[in-house]
Amino acid sequence: MGLLSESSGMLSCPSRGPAWLRRRDVGLAFLLALASWVALTVLWTYASSGGFTDRIVGDLLSPAYRVGKHVAHLCFPNYGSRNTIGYYFAPLFGIAAEIVCLMGLWLFGISIRRWMYDRKPRGE
Repeated sequence: MGLLSESSGMLSCPSRGPAWLRRRDVGLAFLLALASWVALTVLWTYASSGGFTDRIVGDLLSPAYRVGKHVAHLCFPNYGSRNTIGYYFAPLFGIAAEIVCLMGLWLFGISIRRWMYDRKPRGE
């Protein structure tokens, strides 16, 4: 017995979920953004402070993180108090904003690639 109904047309095996996501450009962009976020986070964690890698990855991820935290601060005004929902959700909103930003970059790259290589030749 699978996780999802076979009559709904969805895949029932959980390991096929990423394969189902890859069928759509948005799903592929999400998977690539998630993998990119993990790689960039690990790279940023082990980069020397103030070094070239630290500055480049920080310049890429920090603006999206700040926007996500500001959105969380609007949703949860008590973010400054410890042990409140806002205190714990603010960083998660920042991380989600980073992933959405990377997803947009990947979606743009995928659409450019499709535009460049999937066009029909002229004259046919």
